[in-house]
Amino acid sequence: PRRLSPEAELILFRIVQEALTNVRKHAAATEVTTTVEFTNGTVKLSIQDNGRGFQLSGQARELVEAGKLGLTGMVERAELAGGTLAVHSRPGEGTTVAAEIPV
Repeated sequence: PRRLSPEAELILFRIVQEALTNVRKHAAATEVTTTVEFTNGTVKLSIQDNGRGFQLSGQARELVEAGKLGLTGMVERAELAGGTLAVHSRPGEGTTVAAEIPV
């Protein structure tokens, strides 16, 4: 029962939407867990799957060069809200998308 600003809600919704679209299209996952946690002045969002995973460098700008435009869009949305987004993935070990934005 906690509401965020319309902008923050839309940004978080679009991040979840893109992450779940990526799971559906690429991961071959059998499970996906989405969590939202409210802490002191921030909201933390996590989308974790048990899919095939992929090799990913740590640099957001390299996502565009690698053709990963959906991931780039998620990073840009989080940064637009003054937050961060991290993607952790390894082949065969699934993927976690974690965003944190101030509220």
